[in-house]
Amino acid sequence: MIRRLIILLLIVGCVFAREYIAIIDFEGINVSGGDAKALTQRLTSEMIKLEVYQVLERSEMKRLLEEQKFQYSGCVDIKCAVEVGKMLGAKYMVVGSISKVGRTYSIDSRLIDVETSESYVSGSYSMRGEIDGLMNTGMQSIAYQLCEMQTSITSGANKSKRNSSTAIATNNAKRKNNKFGLSAIFGTTIPIGDNLSVYSSGSNFGIRLDTPLSIGKKGKIGIELYLSSLTSVETNIRITNIISTINIISFSSLEFRTGFGIAPHSIGDYSQSSFTLTTDLDYVLPLRFIGFNVGMNMRAQRILSTIISPVQSVTGQNSSSIDILLLRLYIKR
Repeated sequence: MIRRLIILLLIVGCVFAREYIAIIDFEGINVSGGDAKALTQRLTSEMIKLEVYQVLERSEMKRLLEEQKFQYSGCVDIKCAVEVGKMLGAKYMVVGSISKVGRTYSIDSRLIDVETSESYVSGSYSMRGEIDGLMNTGMQSIAYQLCEMQTSITSGANKSKRNSSTAIATNNAKRKNNKFGLSAIFGTTIPIGDNLSVYSSGSNFGIRLDTPLSIGKKGKIGIELYLSSLTSVETNIRITNIISTINIISFSSLEFRTGFGIAPHSIGDYSQSSFTLTTDLDYVLPLRFIGFNVGMNMRAQRILSTIISPVQSVTGQNSSSIDILLLRLYIKR
């Protein structure tokens, strides 16, 4: 049952993993408008190929804006980009410029959070030679940077590394995942396995603390404290959960976690403190609620309980665990 749940979590994650972004035409500085538009189109193609974000097609973006009678021609500043992003329902907007000074061409770009108007990630690329180099390698480099993927690209026009540079500026000091984060969590508790024949669904609620501590590059550590329950005609299960979790897989809007902790619980008049194991899928919804992020959580949990429970009375089988599925929403600042 637990293996099936893990497979289900992964399938759901593949469906809901990516967030919407839109790319507006880069500003041309000493570069023709046609060249700037063509290079922006190449960036769109490169971002789609990386499959990190769901990129809104430029033709669809134009159609949606025309329906709202919004003229976005010349929209190059952050304020205008944020306004466009809200109309399109995008999580992020990509803005930037392509400039030429002497024989050097440069690209500067930023990924803007539509809700906060802050720069989430930035990328830059420069080279000496013909503008063709930006089409061949420059926009690919920018796409990798905006998706926070490492790449090593040199200019096709000049093989010397002195004449070609790729800079990654992800503003790590400002990134949210380097800070403490507090979430409120609540939802329903569903019995699975042998418990299904005895117990009915209950509720759960609590808090989660995301810490800046990590194991490796993406193994962020979190702590949860929550209460959960199941009900039956004869008795109830009440569980207090203290869980430490770690990210195993992390994307822009998807996290796959596993956890281990203590679960003091009671079944009728009997109580016990036992170890518990958890497997989670978190998906951050592409919406905000009065400035808060909203997400969905699916957790499979096994409590290693040795209390003689009503399950054994009904099924006649020895049971050394309580298996439950938690479906929850969480609200995070």
